[in-house]
Amino acid sequence: MNEEDEDEVPALLRYFAAGINGLTGKAVEGFLLVQGADPMVAAMTGGSVGEMAKETILEGGRRLLLRRQERLLHAFTAAEEESGGWKPHELFARALDQDDERRLDLFVNAFNAAAREADEYRVRSFGRLAAMGVLAEEDAVVDQTARVFATLASFDRADLRAMVYMAERPNKSWQRTRYPKNEGTPNVLDEELPDLAPVLDAVLARLEGAGVITSAQGPGLSSRATQWQVTTYGELCARELARGDDTATYLPS
Repeated sequence: MNEEDEDEVPALLRYFAAGINGLTGKAVEGFLLVQGADPMVAAMTGGSVGEMAKETILEGGRRLLLRRQERLLHAFTAAEEESGGWKPHELFARALDQDDERRLDLFVNAFNAAAREADEYRVRSFGRLAAMGVLAEEDAVVDQTARVFATLASFDRADLRAMVYMAERPNKSWQRTRYPKNEGTPNVLDEELPDLAPVLDAVLARLEGAGVITSAQGPGLSSRATQWQVTTYGELCARELARGDDTATYLPS
């Protein structure tokens, strides 16, 4: 990395990590909440007490900033690998040099999300998707990439786990629970992912609403006998989430 790259990357890190003031406010809000403050008061105070915060709160904000910067470095590395060597500031310059703002929106949204994302696989996938979209020659590819990013960013970890598990077996049908109780019942999610059983109804509803899985009944009409299959779009999302990575973190041990 040359001197120009070293100057540009820290500037992007500072931007996407959101700055010490915002992170300090977040730390203060959390501190006030655990001290029993009214949530409304904590939210209002957390955003405006930079000068009032004690050193412990400031240090908490700094730690949050460092964690965000570390995640961004992972996302930048994934973007550079995906793009064949494009540096983050070079991707940013290309995103700016376009007739519309779709590539710039994807760049900003993906790296902002990466800075706040605890899941390392999703951090890297956001970096890859940013590079893919910014460098895409066809607008249709930009739109597809932006849709995949938006879908992955909207999911909770439970959603991601179910999606990856089902997508690794794309030709199978899935039921939420075993019904009716016979040998012909397809794969049963609450048996294969028992720790997700309490939230599977919500998970399946979200996956179906995002177009990742589908059933013959249609959205919102599921029953105990409903069978789901992973859609082509669901397979695409699962691939982009874990492309080049080991998906074992999402699967049962």
